[in-house]
Amino acid sequence: MDDPAAAPPAVELAQDGAIRAAPAFTAMPWTSAYYPASMRHLSDVAREKAIAIANALLSDGDDEGKAIRIAIAQARRWAREHGLPERDDEDRA
Repeated sequence: MDDPAAAPPAVELAQDGAIRAAPAFTAMPWTSAYYPASMRHLSDVAREKAIAIANALLSDGDDEGKAIRIAIAQARRWAREHGLPERDDEDRA
């Protein structure tokens, strides 16, 4: 059975004193059509890799900013090691 103390509160107290339902926040996974702006200059293959890495980091509980930074760095490294373009303005064909 789940521990109710570990669950986020179902209500929150607003600044005006009203009690409202707490927003349910879940990190939305990124896709090839919806991704952070900081990934826009990655090549298509590097961006897809960065999206996969970032989504995995989010599911492990990392915050978005950290997930994005790690994912971009690792995707660029992966592309470089495989002889693929890192950025959209490169052509390593």
